[in-house]
Amino acid sequence: MNQNRTLQKSQIKRIQNICNRRVAILAFICIMAIVLGGCHVQSPLQSDRETKKADEKFVLITNGYVVDTNDSNQILVVSSKETNSSHDASWVSIPTGSPQITLGTQVKVYVKPGTGIDDPYPRNFTADQIEVEPEVKPNGATLSRAQAVSKALEQFEADEYIPIVLQADYDRSNEKWKIKLKTDQLKSQPVWQEVADAV
Repeated sequence: MNQNRTLQKSQIKRIQNICNRRVAILAFICIMAIVLGGCHVQSPLQSDRETKKADEKFVLITNGYVVDTNDSNQILVVSSKETNSSHDASWVSIPTGSPQITLGTQVKVYVKPGTGIDDPYPRNFTADQIEVEPEVKPNGATLSRAQAVSKALEQFEADEYIPIVLQADYDRSNEKWKIKLKTDQLKSQPVWQEVADAV
């Protein structure tokens, strides 16, 4: 009987020793993972601060299609979206080092925070940064969307008014681009301009 108790106690001790070793190894692995992971992972607070700094560097002022250019290195950017019954329009002076910008291109225009911009129509200011939207060229199309919009703008008769690009779709079955345009004239009605998908 005593021998059985002694045997049971030694077995229990051995099991406790094995469990203690496993717990110690597991604890060591967890501590190492935390230490090594901490070397590479930014704290959420640090990441938020860096994002805020990037946001503070430039502010998005407008975005839209380039519908006109002039000899003073300016582009006329008009938003497709209507706000308060009008479309934002801005003559933007292109900063040095900007990517190539052509008629029909979609762009985002940024300035430094606190930049004073008057609100005549259209506005007139110098950008601190211009970002060109990625080129869109559907499968099977010869022209990119920017090229098709450029051709549609050249054909569109806006007279002294500002042209507005509302929509640009590729019709694969007919091999044509369909560009929906209007002017900033109050009674202007949208029209669809068809552009053959050929250079």
